[in-house]
Parts: sequence; C-alpha cells; structure tokens
Amino acid sequence: MGGIVNIPVDELSIDPIANVRLVEWDYDDMLVSSIKSMNIINPLTVRPAKKSIRGEKYWIIAGSRRYHAACEAGLKYVPCIVVDVDDVEATAISIAENKHRRNVDEEKLAMKLKEMYDNILKREKKRGKAIEVLSRLTGFNPTTIRKYLSIAELEEPVRELVKPPEKRSKRTKEWLRRHGLKETTHLTVSKAYVLAKKAKKLKDKKLAEAVKAVASAKNVEQAEKAIASVIKGVQPVSNEIHISFKVSGDLATAVTRACEKYQYTPNKLAEEYLKRGLKEDGFYHCR
Repeated sequence: MGGIVNIPVDELSIDPIANVRLVEWDYDDMLVSSIKSMNIINPLTVRPAKKSIRGEKYWIIAGSRRYHAACEAGLKYVPCIVVDVDDVEATAISIAENKHRRNVDEEKLAMKLKEMYDNILKREKKRGKAIEVLSRLTGFNPTTIRKYLSIAELEEPVRELVKPPEKRSKRTKEWLRRHGLKETTHLTVSKAYVLAKKAKKLKDKKLAEAVKAVASAKNVEQAEKAIASVIKGVQPVSNEIHISFKVSGDLATAVTRACEKYQYTPNKLAEEYLKRGLKEDGFYHCR
C-alpha cells in the first residue's frame, strides 16, 4: 500500500468486480456540502484498472459515495490510496466498507462471497479453512458467511427475493407471476437462509409454495415450521382463522344466557370458551 496521491476524477470509475452496493449513488446533500467546504478527508481506496471502458486508469474499491459527491461538488482531483490487490482482496475491502450500509445488494453480496469462497477453496482445499479466511478478510463471522453461501445456491428467482421489487430481473418477476405470488413478495436474509437449507427438496410449485409460506411468516421460528409443513404436505397453520357456525335449541339458549351474564357478543363468547378449552387441553399457552 502506497501513500496518498491526487488522481483526476476522470481517471476513476467504480470497481465492477468488487462493488456490492444496491445503487451506485444515492445523492447525499450533506456529503456534497461537506466536500465542497472541506474537500475529502478520508482518501478513496483504488487499484489499477484491469481494463479501461471509458479511459479510466483506476477502479474505486472503497469510497464510491465520496467519489460521486466529489464529482457533484466539482472537484477535479481526489485523494486516493492505490493498492495492489487481486479480485478476492478487492471484493473483501468493498464488503468491509459497505456491509453495514442500508443499500447493500444482499443478493449480489451472497454471490460475491460465493465467488470469493470458491477462489479461496482452490488454494486452501478445506472448506472450514476457506470460511475462516473469508471471515478474516470480510469481517463477517463464519455463521453469517455460511448463511450467504447457502443463499447463493438458491435458484435466481428465489435468491433475488432479498432485493427490493424494482431491482429484480425480468425472469424473477415472471416466476412470481407464473406461481401466483405477489410482486412485493420479500425474503429477509434470515428467511432466505431458512428456505435455502431445505430448497433442494423442493421443486417448482412446491418451491413457490414454500416461498409464500416463509415470506408470510412473522419470524424465523415460524418460517422454519412453515417450510417443514410444506415439505410434509401439510397446510401451514394460518395466523388468522375465520370460524363461523350456527347453534340451536338448548345450546342457543345457553349461549344467550351466557352472553347476558358476561355482556359478550356470541362471537366473543365463542372465542373465550375456545381459548379456555384449548388451554385446558394444552394447545393454547398464551395468557
């Protein structure tokens, strides 16, 4: 790693291999104003471009927001630290820089980690060692890395559900429509991991059914139960069930008397007695 050098902005571009951001530049007025008044305090991290698309000489590994803000602020030169790193190391630097930002492309991150893992595995030979190296390079703990590696193994239409709807491919949108799923269907990284662990057992319609069940689950625990039900061919228990039935004769009279005593509607009375019965039989554990 060398010292700080001032490089013309037109000789720079975002590293197309290492970049893991969802959007290249989300305009930040405060950052632009800060750079106009104080210039760039923290230098960009760049490496020599592997190939030139528009005449650039360096690829930005870390500092893309500062670069775009500098361009908006009218700077002609920006301070940079030039490093000599390969694709794996460049991607690791980019991930470490962006992993806590809200606009990280989770699907791209999963694929980048998988690509890095495969390259490291060729050298290290052992999976555990490769994950250990990847953890050290990126700052992610091994458990998180395993989650992303599992997600990377999902089919593209399912994998892309961790992205916002507007960022998904045409293929993913068509897959959702074909299986009757809403375009807004979304998976968190944790839910995608739950799905990834069981996805090999599911094909086509069953996979779509599992996606719907996992996406609608309130938490990871419910997601795991939902996908287990799908695999067994059991309809997952809904969070809301509508029960409607009629009573007559002596039972109707008893319901009327109980409603008068407790000042309940018939529906409320049925709900209270249902809770009591389920609780006595050990099925209902809430207060």
